[in-house]
Amino acid sequence: MSNLKLKESGVKYPKKEKAFVINADKSAPFTSAIIGITYPDPNYNMDRQGLKDLTVFEYVLEGEGEIFINGSWKKAVAGDTYILAPSEAHKYRASASDPWKKLWINYISDYMGEYLSAYGIGTGIYRAGTLPFFERLESLCKSAEIEHADLYTAAECVHKIIASISEARTQCDTADKIKDALCSAIYGKITLDSIAETLCISKSGVIRTFKRKFGITPYEYLIDAKISVAKTLLRTTRLSVKAIAEKLEILDEHYFSALFTKRVGTRPLEYRKLGK
Repeated sequence: MSNLKLKESGVKYPKKEKAFVINADKSAPFTSAIIGITYPDPNYNMDRQGLKDLTVFEYVLEGEGEIFINGSWKKAVAGDTYILAPSEAHKYRASASDPWKKLWINYISDYMGEYLSAYGIGTGIYRAGTLPFFERLESLCKSAEIEHADLYTAAECVHKIIASISEARTQCDTADKIKDALCSAIYGKITLDSIAETLCISKSGVIRTFKRKFGITPYEYLIDAKISVAKTLLRTTRLSVKAIAEKLEILDEHYFSALFTKRVGTRPLEYRKLGK
């Protein structure tokens, strides 16, 4: 088959934005697509009524902006991916003080609405590892001509963006379940093995998933939570240090005191006297 021409868009896009149109044929998985890059511009603003078959996928490289979602403006910052579903109003704008730079694709197809619904994904801002797929889309614009195989590459990138967001959301849900399990163990004991068994993932998976969302390990989170409760009990009760340690299922009073001192910077009884 002959190559397809890739042309720079004639659509009037905001200043400092480049866009390239792929007009597909009947054998392609989409009707057409516009791939582009937006450079920082404090006056960037887009307000279009939702088109039936148009879905927007954008990745914020730098800076920030806002997207109008469910009746209010939501901030999107560097590292965020946002999706604007078909048949909905598409309203978004750059920050005036720190305007975004972003990669994007406007994907025109008759199946994307149902495809997104199957994943439980709609208009929204997501945190996921989608950058490589946007960069791959951008690379398609380096040549004046594209092969028919590139049409499927573009579709595959879009599908991988959606799959990455779905996976990230699943991991986020799992991280919240791990957090709930840890919070229920502040006055008790729990092991990573028991959490892993309950959630049907590996012990290393528990640590990795939790740390990805909260920035610390489950162990550090639980210890911080126990110390926080200990500080409250020292301020508001006359319980002995030993009794507080036992309440928190830290049965070695000396270990508890050493741990508290390391975390807080003062010994438990000194902390009580200071009335912090």
